[in-house]
Amino acid sequence: MSKRNSIPKKIEKLLFQEVGSRCPVCGQIDVTTLTIHHIEQYATNPMHHPSTMIVLCANCHAKADRGEISKAMLYDIKKKANIVSPKSSTRSKINVKGVANVVGENVHIGGDVRINVHTGKKRLTKPIIPGSVSEDVRKIGYLEYLVKRYNEFKKWECESKGQEMKYFLIRRAYEGELKYQVKDTPLNLFEDAVNFLQRRIANTMLGRIKNKAGARLYSDFENFDKK
Repeated sequence: MSKRNSIPKKIEKLLFQEVGSRCPVCGQIDVTTLTIHHIEQYATNPMHHPSTMIVLCANCHAKADRGEISKAMLYDIKKKANIVSPKSSTRSKINVKGVANVVGENVHIGGDVRINVHTGKKRLTKPIIPGSVSEDVRKIGYLEYLVKRYNEFKKWECESKGQEMKYFLIRRAYEGELKYQVKDTPLNLFEDAVNFLQRRIANTMLGRIKNKAGARLYSDFENFDKK
């Protein structure tokens, strides 16, 4: 068995800053009990990347190892902490995208900072989780396409019934089923995610009507982005 590489001090410091040197689950502030937990098991993902690590007290660390504290909960904590990884924050070259967009839209710099051109306020964006669908532009694109497709079908149903359309419900259902937000879905769960969203589309009122008529409900993954 190969020896685990030690965690770089820079990453360790960042992770402690992320949670304010306290356990983000139970609030424990005794730093002697705080340890660094790999949300994705190091044995299967042998790397020290701050986006998949978090500081916990020894007790909560043990609960996380046993699955009593879910990965989804830990990633949600990190999302709220909104910390940028050392790898992304130390870029020497900054690329600006969207400069030619209509005034009032946000401009992204380096993929890590979002600046509002009206207020000048900066907001750090969540780094991409290694091994998630966000690393594959077509896969995250297809999942978002299916979410949009579901909302189109559901909106038709709500309008026909005089009901208010609630766009967030499909994402809530998705997280309940897959235990991850769409963009954080592990690559190995892509097919499960696709099947879930396709079933939800087919089960809408419009989906059942179209299906009965033999009409296609959505494009398949291979062809969804082709004109």
